Amino acid sequence: MDILAIGLSWKAFNDETTSTNDSSFTVIGLLEQLNVTRDLSDYLWYSTDVVINSNEGFLRIGKDPVLTAMSAGHAMHVFINGQLSGTAYGSLEFSKLTFSHGLKLRAGVNKISILSVAVGLPNVGPHFEGVLGPITLAGLNEGKRDLTWQKWSYKVGLKGESLSLHSLTGSSSVEWM
Repeated sequence: MDILAIGLSWKAFNDETTSTNDSSFTVIGLLEQLNVTRDLSDYLWYSTDVVINSNEGFLRIGKDPVLTAMSAGHAMHVFINGQLSGTAYGSLEFSKLTFSHGLKLRAGVNKISILSVAVGLPNVGPHFEGVLGPITLAGLNEGKRDLTWQKWSYKVGLKGESLSLHSLTGSSSVEWM
C-alpha cells in the first residue's frame, strides 16, 4: 500500500499472518504471552484452524458467526484467512480487552490468526499478558463452539523484527522505494 505523507511517498510492509517456520510450535490450549516470548518481542501470533461444514446455516442466510476473544494484552489484531477482520485495544484504565465481531468464514478450513500486542505498559503489574480466553465462535448450527482448548500454533515476533527493519543496519539491508 502506498501512502503519501507530507510530500513523501511511503511503502507499507505487510507482515505474513499464516507463515510457519522453525520458530513456530503447536500445543493444546492458550499460553501466556510473556512465558512464550521471554520478553524478546512485544508480539505473539496465536493461530488455529476452524473447519466449517458446508451445511452451516450462516452460509445460506449471510449472518456471520461472532468470534469473541478475551485478552490481557494491550491490543489484538484478528485475521481470518490472512485478511484483517478487526482490532481491539485496551486502555490505561482497562488493560483487559475483548474482541467480539462477526467473521467472514467459508465452508472448509479457515485459519484464525490473532496478533497479540503487549507493549510493557506499567499498568499490567504481575498479571498475565496475551490472549487468555475464553475464545468462542457463536452463530453456528451447534450454537457456540469453544476454541480455547483446541490446537493453537504460536510464533514469536514479526518478520520486520527478525529483519531488524527498526535498526540502521537492518533498514539498509532491504531495498527501499
